[in-house]
Amino acid sequence: PRSTLFPYTTLFRSAVVLAFSVIGLWAQTRWLAQTAERRYREVERAFLHIDVGEAEETTGRDVGPSFRIEIRCTNNGTTPTRHGFSHVSWHHFSEGGPDAISFNDLWITKVTKPLGIAIGPKSSINLDVLEIPKADIFKNPGSVFVWGWADYNDIFEDSLRHRTEFCFELECVDRGGKTEIRYRNYRLHNGYDDECYRLPALYARSSV
Repeated sequence: PRSTLFPYTTLFRSAVVLAFSVIGLWAQTRWLAQTAERRYREVERAFLHIDVGEAEETTGRDVGPSFRIEIRCTNNGTTPTRHGFSHVSWHHFSEGGPDAISFNDLWITKVTKPLGIAIGPKSSINLDVLEIPKADIFKNPGSVFVWGWADYNDIFEDSLRHRTEFCFELECVDRGGKTEIRYRNYRLHNGYDDECYRLPALYARSSV
């Protein structure tokens, strides 16, 4: 009889509503947990920024009168880098900039492998110390450009590999008979991760 089935029908409907409510609550809780983990990674992961020290005049070890320039790399994250390597290049271009050679790596020594790097939380290292001859810097027409990159992993196992790129032009300014070197960012090859000119290279021990 209908009157006998009515309580069971109501109970079934209530059970269905409760089941969907539990599923919805589980899905929302999972989404919140995934969002919290993603934000945690974004804040805590290694994040490399590259900057440059003030140019200092020097006699140069092998190149004569030159300017000494430190290229520094800082990990602004709260966790260390893993599987990192980097390279810095410089060259005088009579016209244009490093995009004329597709920002390819240039080597001034017989070593043609990138530098292995490991940077702790909130720490900095020198990626390179350049000694650029004054003869190249003062050469006309054109300018000296410095460019480079750092590829690395963070500590989270399933995250993508990261990359930081930089490129700047050396600009000479006369200060009462004394030459001052300024840096001017280039229009390309300055960015992080998906902003970069190239994708990060896959890590292999043979690479470093």
